[in-house]
Amino acid sequence: MSKLKAQHGLEYIENNGYASAEEKVLASMLHRYIETNDKNYWKASRHIAMAIGLTHILGHIPHRVQVVINEVCNEVYDTARTYYYNLENKLGFIPFNVRQRVLLDRDDPALNEQIQADNLALTQRNSVERMLTKYYRTGTWDGTRDNVEQAYQKHRQIFLEGCYRREDYY
Repeated sequence: MSKLKAQHGLEYIENNGYASAEEKVLASMLHRYIETNDKNYWKASRHIAMAIGLTHILGHIPHRVQVVINEVCNEVYDTARTYYYNLENKLGFIPFNVRQRVLLDRDDPALNEQIQADNLALTQRNSVERMLTKYYRTGTWDGTRDNVEQAYQKHRQIFLEGCYRREDYY
């Protein structure tokens, strides 16, 4: 498992060039870990990455894919939040409840609606993030921005039809 993380980190460093001497050391440690599979190199690589602030590149998902996932999720959050705010302005309330989230009651009812809108948007964002991560890990989505719409339409179709069987996702 950590070998895959090391390969993703090495891919990130090689694609972005060696910006500092520390990144060169990190790349050499990752190379040595991949070649020898010695856990001490992996531990040293993690400590070096922590020291220079590059822990995000040593993940299960390559950094380039994680960037695409974050961009798409932020767009979903902003769009959903705007939608719920406009719905609240139009109707005076939001006709949806946030499932499994505790909302704090405020004295101002408008503030309660804003909190509810933010949490509904966050729920949608988290759903899309889980979906894209799952599709990338299973090989359904290739991790590029071009195919996000196709993956999302399949997710939405499964969600709306209510079919949650394993074979529906492949």
